[in-house]
Amino acid sequence: MDENPNFKTNWKSIWIANLVAFISSVASGSISPIVWPYLKQIDVSVNETLFGFVRGGNFLVLMIVLLISGFIVNKSGNVRLLILSKILFTASATFFYLMGIIPKAYVYFFIASELLSGFAGGVGSVFRIYVAMSSTEADRGKACGIMQLSAAAGIILGPALQLGFSQIPYPGVKLFWIFYINLFTAPIFLAIFTAIVAPIEKIKKVSVNKLSVIVLILTKMILELVNVNFSTIAPMYAMAAFQLTSTDAVKLQSLMTALIGLLSVAICFGYVYFKLNSRIPERIPIVLGIAGFFCFYLITYPWGFYNNSIGYLHKKGQPVIFNLGKLFNSDCFKTLTVIFRSRKK
Repeated sequence: MDENPNFKTNWKSIWIANLVAFISSVASGSISPIVWPYLKQIDVSVNETLFGFVRGGNFLVLMIVLLISGFIVNKSGNVRLLILSKILFTASATFFYLMGIIPKAYVYFFIASELLSGFAGGVGSVFRIYVAMSSTEADRGKACGIMQLSAAAGIILGPALQLGFSQIPYPGVKLFWIFYINLFTAPIFLAIFTAIVAPIEKIKKVSVNKLSVIVLILTKMILELVNVNFSTIAPMYAMAAFQLTSTDAVKLQSLMTALIGLLSVAICFGYVYFKLNSRIPERIPIVLGIAGFFCFYLITYPWGFYNNSIGYLHKKGQPVIFNLGKLFNSDCFKTLTVIFRSRKK
């Protein structure tokens, strides 16, 4: 990639952009742990199929919109789409809140909220383009490290706030009219409050290596596939395996998300302060990350030589925890004892 020798990194704009990323990450980090528990709180008979399809739709919309947004930004040379992202995220949070206010229509509100969230996430991802194009090649590793550090810090603070919100029992405290604050709605108010406008300065067009871009797109697709898998299956498995109530599930997932954020912060510190990008080629951590996912799936796959399984039968119309203890003879529920509390068949 050719670079103008007179071009300098715009650190002021990058720090402003990362502040916005941090605030957005706080909001999303506090919402993520409550989605499935909140659905179960509203309607105990809600099935996993609905949740899986809608969450999958969220990520599908995100990927499609991300490609379109990148094309628009490349042609226009600015990131004004970030304004639209904040508006859409506010609308998504509003629909999510309405699920508890009008429970008869919660399915429609849930679908609208998730699709708008995916749309907002896809549009908002152009923020990464802004950071990359506002930095020189020499500073890009540090700039991107700060970007990831900001997001990781938000992932830590968001669940930490949610642990505090979990002390407000459902249905919570009525503020006025239809506004209630509890462990499920407090993150929504936080998300709406933090939906601020990001920087909209012009960015410079540069030549790119198309083959490298294709490889990175495929890598990003793998990462998003893992994310949608975790965000869809993990909440349901946790509630079933550990016999968790909706409140307990929120607490556990908030804690685990915060721990993930801490690990991310540790890695980002290496890039920001120790300039690991100048010592380790970028492709090595990418390959190691994908290999880590691959090993995870190999270990947690229900192989035939695993002797333990989660014993429960989930009848339609009844909560998962109601039927725990009854055997369900399906390989889909075989897994390692160290991950889930299980019983021998």
